[in-house]
Amino acid sequence: MLRYREVTGGSVTGDGHLLIVEAQGVLWRVPRRGGPAVRLTDWDLEATAPALSPDGGAVALCGYRGGAFHLWLMRPDGTGLRQLTSGPWDDRWVAWSPDGTRLAFSSERGGDPVTGGSLGLCVLDVDDPRPRRLTEGPFEDLEAAWLPDGRSLVCVRAAHTQSGGTDGGQALVRVPVDGGPARVLRTVASGRLLCPSVSPAGRVAYLHLAGAGDAPSLPPDRATLLVDGDVVAAGEDLAAAPPCWLGEDRLLYLGDGRVRIRALAHPSPVEEVAFDARMPVPYQGDGPYRGDGPYPGDVPSPRRRSGRRRPLDPA
Repeated sequence: MLRYREVTGGSVTGDGHLLIVEAQGVLWRVPRRGGPAVRLTDWDLEATAPALSPDGGAVALCGYRGGAFHLWLMRPDGTGLRQLTSGPWDDRWVAWSPDGTRLAFSSERGGDPVTGGSLGLCVLDVDDPRPRRLTEGPFEDLEAAWLPDGRSLVCVRAAHTQSGGTDGGQALVRVPVDGGPARVLRTVASGRLLCPSVSPAGRVAYLHLAGAGDAPSLPPDRATLLVDGDVVAAGEDLAAAPPCWLGEDRLLYLGDGRVRIRALAHPSPVEEVAFDARMPVPYQGDGPYRGDGPYPGDVPSPRRRSGRRRPLDPA
């Protein structure tokens, strides 16, 4: 039996009632006040990037099937799991529209089915999941977040370089959903920007990592959490995952392996939400089974992830 009390390389979403935490490729439901976690997905799905719908009735996520990551939906209790997208391309970083009818995500769709292609923004209707690609060019568009009016997206844009890589993602851009040129909102001269998240009033929270690298968590001496350019948190081991707005003045995020809620309106202690998850593991010995975990084959072994969590190493 594995026991997790910290979250490394994961993400978190939620509202005022429940939290959905990604830890070790599995999604867990946690009470808003913290406590024992309930497992929602199995290891073999390799679930990542959960996003709770605006009405709290559904969870969108990315899961691995058939050699690529695709979009899935399920209820917050883990039931009703269904696959939305398919094909040989990776679909990553899903976000709900404010009215809960559409999903935005990054995808290689349109590229070579074997070698892939540049990641561009796509949108689909939940009730008619046929993706429509919005952006394409000499760049990668990553980690979209909807603006409150539902007519535009904010994302990280990583420009292609002459050497064949990218600049790591040094711009946040605004992309109209119905067409039109993107508008640059913010740039950095060094390092990279990650994980934008938009408040109900349109404030943009995001991460800035000084330097390069592609680790699932960001070094405390180089990572900052900002809102509209103002530093909110620094000196923490921040997970490379979008913070989640709880109303207009609180942010839910992962720092130092802990689920944290930080108030923005006035100085106050950071609230930590206790996370306690237990995962059975298969028996690996050669002799008779003598433990209290499952027998061999009861739990699938985690598979090495394919696809690209963040294809952003600066060239």
